Amino acid sequence: MRPFFLVTLIATIVFSTGYLYQTIASICQVPLRYTIGEFDEGFPLTPGEAKTALLAAETVWEDATGRELFIYDESASFAVNFVFDERQARTEAEESWRETLDSNEATSAQVAAQYNQVLSDYKELEEAYKERVTAYEAELSKFNDVVAAYNAEGGAPRDVYEDLQDQERDLNRQKDALRADAQELEAVVASLNILGQQGNELIETYNAGVSAYNTTFGEAGEFTQGDYQGDEINIYTFKDQDELIRVLVHEFGHALDIGHVEGSESMMYYLMEDQPTVPVLSDEDRAAFVTTCGEGEGMRYRVRALVTSIVSKF
Repeated sequence: MRPFFLVTLIATIVFSTGYLYQTIASICQVPLRYTIGEFDEGFPLTPGEAKTALLAAETVWEDATGRELFIYDESASFAVNFVFDERQARTEAEESWRETLDSNEATSAQVAAQYNQVLSDYKELEEAYKERVTAYEAELSKFNDVVAAYNAEGGAPRDVYEDLQDQERDLNRQKDALRADAQELEAVVASLNILGQQGNELIETYNAGVSAYNTTFGEAGEFTQGDYQGDEINIYTFKDQDELIRVLVHEFGHALDIGHVEGSESMMYYLMEDQPTVPVLSDEDRAAFVTTCGEGEGMRYRVRALVTSIVSKF
């Protein structure tokens, strides 16, 4: 009878342990101690800057949950690796292309602004020129009428004749000035044509560049900037420090056994798409965390974590 009881007891313990393990399996083991592992110097950052990004990423989770979830520990076995490969090379090529597009856009905007300023100046010059032409033609017509009247009478008296000569010389000066103004206007028109052609060429170049850029880099891909491999995180590519932090926040979430969630602004969304530049957990991120890691650090969560740690050794 006693052996039967012993077998039953052992079976009960095994069953209870299995049940307990299934119950606490989803409770993440925290804090997770980690360190920087492989670090390829091809990345545009130093190990110190990488550590700063790591600490910023863990803070996103810890500030939102009020719990200590990660500890940077250079003796830890869990490593965050920075692996330089073709993805980072592609990212750097994309960034260079974007800088070129931005430069072309800025140049196009400058040319457009210059064109609009010259056009505005031209319109003012043209309006003033037309007013001077109208005044000249009216004065010339009046002068011709006076001359015609005196000629019909056989000629003008000497004093009137001298005055008419002065008027004629003044009219000729006005005509010469108007001719110079017309040439200036023609030069402005030529400048406008050159600027317009240059602007059109810049726009065509820019649009072609944007089209090629969108074809090459335009589609949003899955979160491939990094991955979580169970006992390590690998970082493959990032554009800048802000994006690196967002990638680390995402992979830290996976290290907590949190899967992808809904909401394109969520840090655990499967695409890097609409997440804020300064990362913050969404309601979906926090709900996934609670489901996986519980609501706090009370005794029952500590016991569960302890049991998880013990069971995982067998």
